[in-house]
Amino acid sequence: MQLESTGLNRLEREPDVFNLAQTMEGLLAVPGKLRSAKVATAYIDVAALWIFLNYVAGKADGRSGADVQLFIERNSAVRLCAELMDKDAGKEAKRLRKVFENGLFGAIRLSVYAVQTGPLFHSKAIYVRTNSHHRVVVGSLNLTANGLSKNEELVVTASEELERNTLRGRFVEEVQAYISEDHFKKIRGQVVPIAKIMANALNGRDISNLRDVLLGGVIWYERKEVEAFAFPLQLPEKLRKARAAIGETPIPYLQSTLDSSLPVLPLMGTEFEMEAVERSRWRRRLCIPTCYGLWSPPEWRKEIEAGHAERSKPRLDHMEKLQRRFRAEHEDIVRHIVDACTDIWTALSKVDVGEVSGTLPPDLSQRARNWVSRISARLDDPKYREFLATGLSPVAVPDVWAGNPSDAAELEESFLDSVRFELNRLKPRSLLARRLSSDEYRSLVNDNAGLRKALIQHADSLFLPIEGSEEDLNEGDEAVY
Repeated sequence: MQLESTGLNRLEREPDVFNLAQTMEGLLAVPGKLRSAKVATAYIDVAALWIFLNYVAGKADGRSGADVQLFIERNSAVRLCAELMDKDAGKEAKRLRKVFENGLFGAIRLSVYAVQTGPLFHSKAIYVRTNSHHRVVVGSLNLTANGLSKNEELVVTASEELERNTLRGRFVEEVQAYISEDHFKKIRGQVVPIAKIMANALNGRDISNLRDVLLGGVIWYERKEVEAFAFPLQLPEKLRKARAAIGETPIPYLQSTLDSSLPVLPLMGTEFEMEAVERSRWRRRLCIPTCYGLWSPPEWRKEIEAGHAERSKPRLDHMEKLQRRFRAEHEDIVRHIVDACTDIWTALSKVDVGEVSGTLPPDLSQRARNWVSRISARLDDPKYREFLATGLSPVAVPDVWAGNPSDAAELEESFLDSVRFELNRLKPRSLLARRLSSDEYRSLVNDNAGLRKALIQHADSLFLPIEGSEEDLNEGDEAVY
């Protein structure tokens, strides 16, 4: 058995972070031709599933084929099906829909199940078996693009020849037995074939409570440009916690008393701050603020992405200029970093913390040179430039209902309070509030209990895709672009 990590710390990652197939190959490599595979995952997305199925199909035994079983957390399965059923779905999603309907992918015979065990099915494991060996991967890794290419995930892997009665072999067999319909039913879990979930997607949402409403949507996460261009100072932990001491002595370049990284773009004489998400029109129209971020239903996702992509074009031009500058001004940028760090360390030497001296780290110049080279290599990747320029990404709603009840209550109440706030406006800006203000729902939304009931019972109509007559519903508002 072996303990493995899917990658280095984000600051140290090379620009091939988008290579999902490479991670898949490294995790699942095992001698022989694949005969079967099983996956248990709490979260899943189209990109990772596509890579996984192609990997198994490429390794499958051409004569006997391979049996593949996927066990997906129920709400993740619902979101996946909604994405596959979307009329504007991408090429891979459309092909996967046919795979789900037919149960075949090349030499693969595919069975997919939605699983609910207690508040949340949160298991993550992969099992593969060839004609000579079998292997498992167990740990924090979900079958998602972020899990395979960006996140730092920790897993235990184990491989063994078939039928060998070793401790390692027994561990592999126990994991294999766990990833099964029989086991999940034995622990009183619900195991539903994906065909039923897809049928529900055709007929409308499968909703029985506000948890289902919220988990069916996404949270929009704003990426800060400054985070990608921050040089790590590696300040001692004791110093970073000495807030009072640092506060008495102004530290140049550090915006916060707890900062441990140096913003490099201002040193280059360039600033390009993204439009604040909270001020943007699409946010007012299509997102509901919650304590976990901006929430929206999946039906409005393409409008949000299209609106934001339009405003991201100037940022892409800016990223291309930065790419050229990092190439042409490599040594100048290194010198700017070293000069700034000299000023920081001079100020820090006046702080009464024993771990810090006025002497710069001896490897500072080399660390700065390595960092500039790494950022320059990343910017050469057009996908990475687009990743930074977009500045926005959807993430799954955290299933807080599986943990502390107060966390779930806080999320639900913050959502309802935001909708209530819009309903109380003379002219609601939110599309959801506009729809709830119609005569059809007005009698149901007098209080949060009624609002909750309306959202659960009428989610299908309230979250319908945007109609042409609704596209300009904020025409009177001040546009912020």
